[in-house]
Amino acid sequence: MKKLVLLSAILLGGAAAAQAQSNVVKINAVSLAVQTGSVFWEHQIAVDRSLNLGAFVTNYNDKHSGTFSSETQFRGFGLTGEYRFHSGTEALRGFFFGPYLRFQHFNFTETSTFLSNAPTQDKATLTTFGGGGVLGWQGIIAGHLSIEPFLGVGYAAGSVDNLDDNHGTLDVRGGIVGLELRPGLSIGYAFGKATE
Repeated sequence: MKKLVLLSAILLGGAAAAQAQSNVVKINAVSLAVQTGSVFWEHQIAVDRSLNLGAFVTNYNDKHSGTFSSETQFRGFGLTGEYRFHSGTEALRGFFFGPYLRFQHFNFTETSTFLSNAPTQDKATLTTFGGGGVLGWQGIIAGHLSIEPFLGVGYAAGSVDNLDDNHGTLDVRGGIVGLELRPGLSIGYAFGKATE
């Protein structure tokens, strides 16, 4: 009898832990590879809809040495708002599509040296605004651990404002202006009771 009571308690506890959650706080593990920290908060607003709000901060340094050496310091932040449509009947689980809007601001400093000449420095700022869409899947394990691979494509508009005295023409490429690719693997913690 004691074993039956214990087994029932374990099953009930597991069922309670498996209840749908209404919030997830998560980080994008992929962005860490480019010295960027990003955090998101997703909140259920209906059984099959949610808001996913995010912020990132980056502090990236890129160095090249040789006859012509350069160092680029790249600092900035961004804010993203996303409205998600979930395919499943459980909150914050399964496949989703999310149109998004994004604001970004960056400061650049590029120091260049040719042979033994004195280094030159170019400084610039960039502010962009854009949007796009994300496809992904979110699973919640053991009631609280969220795992979410996703891939997004969008477009960002903005122009570089060169600030240096030597009229540098720092050019920014690589998905910051124009077409952008948003790959990610978010890992987080789910909490709160979902709306039925």
